[in-house]
Amino acid sequence: MLGALASLLLIAATAAAPSGGGTTVGQGDVTFRTPGTFILNNKTGDFRVPQDFTLERPGSDARADRATGNFRRKVAVLTGNVVMHQTQPINDKGEGIKQATQKPMTITCTELTVDWAAKTYTAVGQVHVVQDGDTVDADRAVLDDRTHELTLQGNVRMHQGPSRTADAPQVNYNTQDKGYRASGGVITLFPVPTPSPGPSATPKPARHGRR
Repeated sequence: MLGALASLLLIAATAAAPSGGGTTVGQGDVTFRTPGTFILNNKTGDFRVPQDFTLERPGSDARADRATGNFRRKVAVLTGNVVMHQTQPINDKGEGIKQATQKPMTITCTELTVDWAAKTYTAVGQVHVVQDGDTVDADRAVLDDRTHELTLQGNVRMHQGPSRTADAPQVNYNTQDKGYRASGGVITLFPVPTPSPGPSATPKPARHGRR
């Protein structure tokens, strides 16, 4: 029965796909795209995508080799060569005014869990974050879109600017002001400016007494 239901849903999704091929499925402000099949159990909300997959939300997108998830819980797990771009996180300032709140950011990892109800992204496995020339590597990272807080855990190493680095078990990084708070055995290296040599002193002529 489940196989028949999945096939019917697959046929319907493929029939609604754009002329370029593939499947596009939307739920609220979240859009799922894949060039192949999208398998959905309409009763439980579980879905599975066995090939290249892209999840899009306003201001961000993430792609991976495959994905699973559940529409009812509003959770998707992207696996394999995950790349997430956060281009323009938006704050609603009221009266129709919307404002971009941070520099673009890219996160790569081996697995990314997207909770689009809670607006959180949890990355694990060779996590690498790049923003405005700064980079961070860690075992795990959790990005909260509501607070703009990126919590990094496990072998965290930050590079800010050309020569400032920080190593710590955990770092809380604010993606708006780029400030960070490191905790637990922190090692921070700051560049020490080398004083430039001053002008060499001109030797004074020796004074000779009168004879």
